[in-house]
Amino acid sequence: MPSKYFPNTLTECLFVLTVTFAFAQSTIFSGMATVMTDTIGRDLNMDDQVVWITSACLLTNGAFVLPLGTLSDLLGRKPLALTAMALTTLATLACGFAPDGVTLIIFTALMGLFSAAAVTPAVGQLGAVYSTPSRRRNRAFACFSAGNPLGFVVGTFIAGVVLEITRGVSVLGGRDRDGNGNRTGTGGWRVCFWVFCVLTAGFGVLVKWTVPKDKVVFPDDAGAGASGAGSGGDAASAASAAAGEGGRVSGWEVLRRFDLIGAVLVTAGVSALSAGLTLTGSAPQGWATPYVIVLIIVGVILLAVFILWQSIYKFPLMPLHIWKDRNFSLVITLLSTGNAAFTASSFWLCLYLQRSQGLSALWIAVYLLPQNINGLLVNFVCSLILHRVSHRVLMGVGALAYLVSFILLAALQPIRYYYWAFIFPSLLLAVLGADLQFNVANSYVMSSLPRHQQSLAGGILSAVNKLLSNIVLSVSTAVYYAGRKRANTDDTGLAGYRAAFWMLVAIAGVNLALVPFLRIKRVAVGVEGADGDVRALTESEIEAGSSGEDGLTPGGGGGQSGVGDGEKEKGLEKEKEKMEV
Repeated sequence: MPSKYFPNTLTECLFVLTVTFAFAQSTIFSGMATVMTDTIGRDLNMDDQVVWITSACLLTNGAFVLPLGTLSDLLGRKPLALTAMALTTLATLACGFAPDGVTLIIFTALMGLFSAAAVTPAVGQLGAVYSTPSRRRNRAFACFSAGNPLGFVVGTFIAGVVLEITRGVSVLGGRDRDGNGNRTGTGGWRVCFWVFCVLTAGFGVLVKWTVPKDKVVFPDDAGAGASGAGSGGDAASAASAAAGEGGRVSGWEVLRRFDLIGAVLVTAGVSALSAGLTLTGSAPQGWATPYVIVLIIVGVILLAVFILWQSIYKFPLMPLHIWKDRNFSLVITLLSTGNAAFTASSFWLCLYLQRSQGLSALWIAVYLLPQNINGLLVNFVCSLILHRVSHRVLMGVGALAYLVSFILLAALQPIRYYYWAFIFPSLLLAVLGADLQFNVANSYVMSSLPRHQQSLAGGILSAVNKLLSNIVLSVSTAVYYAGRKRANTDDTGLAGYRAAFWMLVAIAGVNLALVPFLRIKRVAVGVEGADGDVRALTESEIEAGSSGEDGLTPGGGGGQSGVGDGEKEKGLEKEKEKMEV
């Protein structure tokens, strides 16, 4: 049976697929860029500027995703998603026609901005449709969670196949011969952008067809903070918003509720900090370069002022009360650090396979294919066990998988069977860690804010992820060059790669050390009876998997997935009081 929001199951499945693609757009592009950056650099003579092909997209995406999340909740998710997907398609198309490196960087920056505008309404609508824990929600979120970790691998596969097919073919005047007179067909990278453009256009059409319409509504006390993430606070407000009470707000009300000052502060702060970290690798004096230091300091100061402003403004861009919940803060920290290390490991592994092993783009895609397959299997299993297994255990297993994966990469040796001995098991373990942690974190974070703020929840999740990924990648770049310089090896040596991977091992160790401090167990599920009352499922019913397809959390609307024991007991007590009345 399809959800009540969709006419049939096919539409519901396409909706989840569309949301997954919207969230993974920037990650897919990062994977594509890793494979085709060298080709673009040779074709457009970009030299050190090539790093900005990826960084510009990540910078704008991370800087704007939080204000766009709030704006999506205020203006309506579906209209913003449609507009954003259309603009992303145009920006991607323009990238394929870029005549020089500067123009290409500008277009990729616009691509990051527009994809951020598509991410927040799509994720917000997913959280609104599946606002209550149930088996259907577990399956939907497991499919969605596969997008971000696997997006990088999918991107490398697309670029690898396209570049292999277009090898030796000149596209739009691209240099078709190298210095030795051999045919290269470097313009094939343009085709990669056009293929990605077709994908964004296709999913843009699906947004129109599959994403349910939403109503811009606010609870009576929209400015008041909830009683705390995960405690059922603001449940009444969320319920009234979901029911459509209050009606559609006016344009002036939207402007009054939008935190413009906060949006400027967080955008400028993230941009300055990300730019400073990205420029470190190409700066004349590295971290000691004056403009790098200034950008980093300015970024930190602006972000500090943003946090202060959020504590005093009536309609904050990012409600600070959600960070008071230790579980929320820990889950975000675990997810963002693990995902950042996963992204950096994928980047350095691809670079190692290209430079040290001399593999073509297509062979790199083939080498990474097992990660895709294992990721699908892990998410399928997650959809079956998410409500049965302790979330702390799942986060712990994910952290341990990260640690072993990065240790294997750090132990790379120039032996004949290096792939099967080190890389293959590392790929399987890395995606296991990413998918387990993302499933738990996504479920918890999306349940920490009420239904009418689901785009904001998705914005927080994406913003922290992008910022940490940029920081870790930048720092690992500095570690790579330092390791290579200390060992006095050339570009194909292993010392630099080992140094970068050992840094990721340290991050995974911190990730694992934080897991015992979590106090989340498993999804709280409930069932609605024929008389409309909500009761908690018994342990035997949970184990038997008899929860309703649209089960409700004990304690009312906007319930918390994976809440701690204290919050569960409060919710059950409240429900008993309702039933007695």
